[in-house]
Amino acid sequence: MSRQHIERTKNWKQAAAILALSLGSFIVLLDTTILNVALPALQHSLHASLENIQWIADSYILVFVSFLLTAGTLGDRFGVRTVFGLGLLIFIGSSLICSLVRSVEWLIIARALQGAGAAVLLPNSLSLVAHLFEDPQERNRAVAAWGGISSLAVASGPLLGGILVDSFGWPSIFLINIPAGLLALVLMLLTIQPIPAQSGKKLDLAGQVFAILACLFLSYGLIEWQHLPPALRIGMLALAILCTLLFIRIEAHSSQPMLPLALFRSRKVSTTLFVALAYQFSFFGMLFAFAIYFQHAYGYGAFETGLAFLPQTAFGSFLLLFMTKHIMRLLRPEKALAIGLLLGMTGMLVVLLGLHTSLPVILLGELLIGALAGFVASPMTAVVLENVPKELSGVASAALNAARQIGGLLSVAILGSQLGKETIKSGIEIDVIIMASACLLGVILCLLSMRTSGLERRRIKAVEL
Repeated sequence: MSRQHIERTKNWKQAAAILALSLGSFIVLLDTTILNVALPALQHSLHASLENIQWIADSYILVFVSFLLTAGTLGDRFGVRTVFGLGLLIFIGSSLICSLVRSVEWLIIARALQGAGAAVLLPNSLSLVAHLFEDPQERNRAVAAWGGISSLAVASGPLLGGILVDSFGWPSIFLINIPAGLLALVLMLLTIQPIPAQSGKKLDLAGQVFAILACLFLSYGLIEWQHLPPALRIGMLALAILCTLLFIRIEAHSSQPMLPLALFRSRKVSTTLFVALAYQFSFFGMLFAFAIYFQHAYGYGAFETGLAFLPQTAFGSFLLLFMTKHIMRLLRPEKALAIGLLLGMTGMLVVLLGLHTSLPVILLGELLIGALAGFVASPMTAVVLENVPKELSGVASAALNAARQIGGLLSVAILGSQLGKETIKSGIEIDVIIMASACLLGVILCLLSMRTSGLERRRIKAVEL
């Protein structure tokens, strides 16, 4: 066998492996956006209430975020390839169940199972990229390809969901995961060799339990807020706070915590984790809230709703794919975060104006909100990884993803509850103001972080002199 043939075979196997891993992350991210345009159809078909719809959306994110930090440890302990394959099987199976069930309760359970598969898939797909490519340049190209294919899920989700729902009904948005998942599984088995497990890794079971309980109590309290008596509302939030405090205490005393508290010693990291939450809350909150608003207020079908989101999703993905490297070269990551959040806040205010004028003004606001993704998604990863020790880079990335998913969890719970007001227009106006406020708070924290960094640099220079 010639050397050239061996090289071609190696290149093919690497390309197929990247495609397998990218497809795994693609279907996970697709399910965070594709569902939104199908929610009114689901509500009508299943005779579901608004709270039911919120649980269908949030059950996926709740389990996803709850297990995200533990999923990396599972990969280390049982083998990354094995756990990634298991995640694919769980996601494929639960997607099939989602397409077959015809009751709200079973769909919520199936979506939660999907979330468990997603939590296992996403971190281990990126971990496999790191294992497969030891050369830094090759690894960077592989990560760029992985991120590029994954980002297409954001752009294609609403439009693809609209086409599928109008053409084949809402079950089709879940069935599409099956061929993509099976292709990823076959390619993985053909191109990726088993990776030895690290038997010394321990699972932080106590921390995991309280992480799940904190997310569950918070979600339940917010989603069911309007239907709970005042004492129970306070009780749910108090339990969420108590479980969070117990989680922090467990992590502080654990020898192998799922979330090392050392991450939060850096003001930049703490600020960026909030920025990640605010970004997901606003960007994906817009897709959730306005998917319902467009179909109720304008009488749009699922496909028309998907088209209405193109200014946000397509422009955001364009910036992510083609402009991120230029943004990172011209701006410090912290400044890019502040600018992105400022553009997002401005977009929200333009959308608010559009609610009182015309649809084109809303679409212009969406364009600015799309810029939020281009300026924030990559820089926030850079800030976190630059400000943590190398040995914490894996868990720092997981914490960043968890912060983003918590933002998504809160957006469905908080924004969805406002849509149950007397009129949907008054509810959507409150939602837009809440999303703009989240962006504004993120801008303020970024500016404070940059000011602190500047003072620290001047102090260091003074000491050196």
